[in-house]
Amino acid sequence: MSGSSLFATMRKRSDLGAILIATALFILYTVADPGGFFTWFTINNIVHFSAILAFVAIGQTLLLIAREIDLSVGSVYGLAGIGLILIEREVGVIPAVVLVLLGAAAIGFLHAVLVLRAGLPSMIVTLCGLFFYRGLIYFWSGGSIPSLARDARRNWLVETLGGEWLGIENAVVLLVVTALIFHFVLTRQPFGNRLYA
Repeated sequence: MSGSSLFATMRKRSDLGAILIATALFILYTVADPGGFFTWFTINNIVHFSAILAFVAIGQTLLLIAREIDLSVGSVYGLAGIGLILIEREVGVIPAVVLVLLGAAAIGFLHAVLVLRAGLPSMIVTLCGLFFYRGLIYFWSGGSIPSLARDARRNWLVETLGGEWLGIENAVVLLVVTALIFHFVLTRQPFGNRLYA
C-alpha cells in the first residue's frame, strides 16, 4: 500500500480524531515530564487499564452493531469489582467470581427483557441502571473502596487474570485472544452475519 493510499484510508476512519488527540496528548505529557511519564511503569499501567476497558468495549461493540447502547456498563463493571472483593471475604475467590459473573449476566438479562419484551428504549433502561448500580456500589461499599485480601491475590485464578507472562500483562494477552475470537465470530459465523444484518 502506497503512502498516499494509506493516508486516504486513514482519513476515512471515523476514529481518526480520537487517535490524533490521544497521540498528541501522549507526546505532550512525554515532553512535559519525560522522567515521570515516559517510563515502563506508566506505559505498563496505561496498557493494562486500556486492556481492561477494551473488554468492556468489545461487548459494547456488539450492541452498537445491533443499533442499541448500554450506558450502564461502567456501573455494572464497578459493581462487579466491588462485589467480588466483598463476596470473596465470605465464600472465597472461585465462588465469588462465579456469583459476580452470574449477577452481571442477570443484569444483562433484565435489561434485555425490558428492551426486547417491554419495548423500552435501551438508552433509558441502561441510563436508569447506571444511576441505580452506582448508588448500589456506594451503599454496599459504604463509600470506601476496599482492596482484595492478600491471600486472595495469591489465588491461581487471580494470578492468571491479573498477573504477567514474560513481562506482558495477562490482561493484554487475554484481550488479544478475545478480540480474535470475536473477530472470527463477527466475520465468519452466521451469528455475526445476522448481527450485522
